Amino acid sequence: MLLVFTAAAPLLASAQGLEEALAVKDEARRDAVAAQARIDALDDATREALLAYRAVTEETEALRRYNAQLERLVASQAENLTSLERQIDEIEVTKRRVFPLLDRMLGVLAEFVELDKPFLLQERALRVAALEAERDRADVSLADKFRRLLEAYQIEAEYGRTISADRATLELEGGATTVDVLRFGRVGLYYLTLDRRSAGVWDAAENAWQPLADEYRHAVSEGLAMARREKPPALVRLPVTFGGPAGGPRP
Repeated sequence: MLLVFTAAAPLLASAQGLEEALAVKDEARRDAVAAQARIDALDDATREALLAYRAVTEETEALRRYNAQLERLVASQAENLTSLERQIDEIEVTKRRVFPLLDRMLGVLAEFVELDKPFLLQERALRVAALEAERDRADVSLADKFRRLLEAYQIEAEYGRTISADRATLELEGGATTVDVLRFGRVGLYYLTLDRRSAGVWDAAENAWQPLADEYRHAVSEGLAMARREKPPALVRLPVTFGGPAGGPRP
């Protein structure tokens, strides 16, 4: 038995050493797994930190560009404000210059209508009166006042390029008489009584209506028909009047 024990002792020692070696190996493997887990965790944390850093960097760059854009916008608005202030100052200067011009032009228009041939008297006088009333209104801009005045000038200019036939009541030798009035631009202004028995012309030199010879009654009637578009345009022979010492109807 002693011999058997003696022979088995080295085997037992060898087995114990193997177990210890295996235990150390297992422990080393567990330590390696734990170390790898810590490394993996560190890698994940590093990756998350890197992603967060990149996101913050991109947001910072976006904010920088936005701030730069805002600075340009503020600078542009400051320039626009300066320009607007300059324009406002110029507008005030323009107003001080334009209003006297507007007033003079309105006075010229009123005088022109008063001295012109007596056609569409009520319509033209009302137009001038409306402009004069509007001139002193604070709720109408200077631009609108000037625009409407120019429109009135344009209407007056159109009268010189058109013909018209209107009905009016004139103070003639027989008293108030209703007549048809023929206007050829501003060259001639004529009347024809409704019974077609009497015709006349406006004498600018005498500032009065003058009767016409009977031979012109048909021409005035033809002119009225053309103005009303009842007949096509054609030549008519009518006298015109001239101001000055040699005034009076002339064919």
